[in-house]
Amino acid sequence: MPLNRFRTVFALAAALAALAALPGRASAQTYYAFESFAWTGKCMDNYRGYLTGGNPLQIYNCQSSVNQYFTRMSDGHVIVQKGQKDANGYQYCMDYYPTDLSIGSEVKIWPCPPLTGPGDSQHW
Repeated sequence: MPLNRFRTVFALAAALAALAALPGRASAQTYYAFESFAWTGKCMDNYRGYLTGGNPLQIYNCQSSVNQYFTRMSDGHVIVQKGQKDANGYQYCMDYYPTDLSIGSEVKIWPCPPLTGPGDSQHW
């Protein structure tokens, strides 16, 4: 794995570990910019703000943009971009589904499933 990709995956993993440590609540909590501990000024970011299934999350310069807003729901979903919906009315959630079953696969966004039957790949 190239060093730059390793750093990105490592920084994203650190942000996700911090997210997992947050307690669940009965209502949603909104968090702004999961900032990397390893690289000051770098935050988790929905790449170019695209609300498209499979769009990757990345580490990018912290800024006040909607693609760096994440909401952790009490059921374990993490909704991206303040719950904005695409043209079809879908909200998007953080999702990890390694297609090649290898360590270092990207975390992406996919449409959120109904809250009554969430998929394991979207629980954080």
